[in-house]
Amino acid sequence: ERSCIPTTQELLEPAVAELVYGIADDWGMSSPNEAAGDYDLVVVLGGLIRANVNRSALAAQLLGDALVKAPNVAALAGSRQLGPGEIELARQIGCPVDTEEESLAWGMARAFGTSASSWTSSSPGIDALSDTGDRVVMCGTAPTPGTGGRADTQTAFQWLLGAVPGITTSTSRVLCVTSAIYWIDGHIRLLTQLPVGCELVTTGTAGVNADPLLAQTYLSQQYLQ
Repeated sequence: ERSCIPTTQELLEPAVAELVYGIADDWGMSSPNEAAGDYDLVVVLGGLIRANVNRSALAAQLLGDALVKAPNVAALAGSRQLGPGEIELARQIGCPVDTEEESLAWGMARAFGTSASSWTSSSPGIDALSDTGDRVVMCGTAPTPGTGGRADTQTAFQWLLGAVPGITTSTSRVLCVTSAIYWIDGHIRLLTQLPVGCELVTTGTAGVNADPLLAQTYLSQQYLQ
């Protein structure tokens, strides 16, 4: 798993590491893409607990600063128990949960200034925040696929489009919020599921956080992975 890859020392030879960092910079993996304007849907991709909190915060910041405007925001998680390291981190940051979907819902509620109890079920697998004004803020938990394990991003997004009919059309503009290091992967996975004609922009967090518990370190091996 990504969380098991060492973040305290380079695993690659210096010349190889330098090459990886250069490519990462060229491909926009080390800093977020610009995101501004009007969108029909903002999708926040779930993952490990740091990602769930940081990506939620970035989405709320973009919308709160009016850099981005959108009537619908959907956070998307898979059904998964948190790993031992994540559970310890959850305890340290005061996140009283033990699954990926719960940690994403907690991160979204925190980011949008509401309480975790503000979530209400609107349809199977879809919960919505009840006090976000005119904007619809929802959290979807994709079911476990028949093969077992957590639904991947592509499968989860495909499920979301079916679970919320009409959430996108062939003329929709969609903003995906993930981590900058994974933006290419997330962009491709969503793009393959969107109706032809949709415009997709993908941005992401770069690992910086004032809280050292939530900051993320990316070395050459993380970018290569």
